[in-house]
Amino acid sequence: MNNLQISILQIMESIHAICEKEKITYYMVGGTMLGAVRHQGFIPWDDDIDISMPRPDFERFISIQKKDIPDWMEIIPPERGMVNMGYAKVVNKNTTIVEDYKGIRVGGVFIDVFPLDGIADSYSAAKRRLKLIKMRTFMLRANQGLSRIDSIPRKVMAFIAKNLSKEWLYRWYYAAVKKKNFYGSKFVANTVGVYEIKELTEKRIYGTPQLFPFENRRFYGVEFPDEFLKGLYGDYMTLPPKEKRVSQHGVIHLDLNKPYRDYLNERGS
Repeated sequence: MNNLQISILQIMESIHAICEKEKITYYMVGGTMLGAVRHQGFIPWDDDIDISMPRPDFERFISIQKKDIPDWMEIIPPERGMVNMGYAKVVNKNTTIVEDYKGIRVGGVFIDVFPLDGIADSYSAAKRRLKLIKMRTFMLRANQGLSRIDSIPRKVMAFIAKNLSKEWLYRWYYAAVKKKNFYGSKFVANTVGVYEIKELTEKRIYGTPQLFPFENRRFYGVEFPDEFLKGLYGDYMTLPPKEKRVSQHGVIHLDLNKPYRDYLNERGS
């Protein structure tokens, strides 16, 4: 493991301990779940961990009091982040990471925590509803210059979004996802995930969290990983071509010994 992976793993160990203590459900998802199954740890060229929580558990998690987490840790809810992409971050505030991802972002080494929302009880209804929710997440991100605008309808939505506030757009998105309960829905989704309609799946696939080996630790993942990973990646056990085995996060500066607020203050940000 490299130094960034080691630092991220330390955050994950603390998240796992907190969730065990507070009885909060979480799952490794995306490339993290893939790494657990295929590599028993990080995908070697990857440098993040992503987890998801059912919306009720997510809201309990982001409400945890500062006194109940380690001094070095911050839990940043969606509405309090530097950008609001609809999910939370768990940050080591004593570190600095600078990313070049649709603009320069400065923060501490982090793990993204995504909410899982109930969508509907039939696939056709769930697909329609998720598309409407995704329109709201697109506009929230477009407002902040974080969406890919590659069609005339998206250009129109982006223009409208720029004339609304980030806060209003988040409340609009949140009002939509709160209409269905994760535990009462057959189909669920990470409504702010990057895989779009592939995020839609039956709740039973997430199921009861199962412990998977991960870098000589054990963290929770989905109950039916084969179905989950095939839905996202298809033939997930086949490695990508060598030219695609690269990090997607654009890290341009890393300091594991400097608090990111000190870094920002030194630069007058």
